[in-house]
Amino acid sequence: MRILHPSITGNTESTYTSTNAPITATITNKSGIESAKVVYRVDGGQWNEVSLTAGSDNSFNGEIPTSTITSYYETFTTVEYYISATSNNGKTITKPMPAAQGGYYTFYLGHNPAAGINSVDEQRFGQFYPNPANNIANIEISLKGDESYEVMIVDLMGRIAHCSTLNASGDIIYNVNTSKLSSGIYNVVFQNKNERVVRRLVVK
Repeated sequence: MRILHPSITGNTESTYTSTNAPITATITNKSGIESAKVVYRVDGGQWNEVSLTAGSDNSFNGEIPTSTITSYYETFTTVEYYISATSNNGKTITKPMPAAQGGYYTFYLGHNPAAGINSVDEQRFGQFYPNPANNIANIEISLKGDESYEVMIVDLMGRIAHCSTLNASGDIIYNVNTSKLSSGIYNVVFQNKNERVVRRLVVK
């Protein structure tokens, strides 16, 4: 089974505050598709589901109801989502993987000033899993070569809870010890002279 989806990522400003965010996917399988849905959450809250409707040429369409979402914070609201599809022979896959364990697309209603990277670079950084986390949170990162990043864990008041340096190359799994952090929502910032990447992390 295969899912092709033009993802929504990064700052969307006011685009989806008065209208819903459209979700379109092309889903194929030899046995056919029984059902498809988009699963989303707001600011690290509970996951919600919206069914996708089958169209022509293996297309499935739906909407994340962003027009009904109230912004909890002054500058932006974070929306995370993934697509799940089940074939007629009972196989279920998600896009991206592994979905609720940390693989999902992220976009912002409003403007997150720390999200100033393009979609190509964004794909090099995964999402934290498990998320929310109790003791350890992991994130998969694909580095081009020997790269160095300053890593800052920042709470929603802008206070830096932890700062360290990441020096690595290739495909890695970066770990954050969340047992030393207070419960709450954090932005984890990976920054060097060329780019700034932000991932949301919820600590139980």
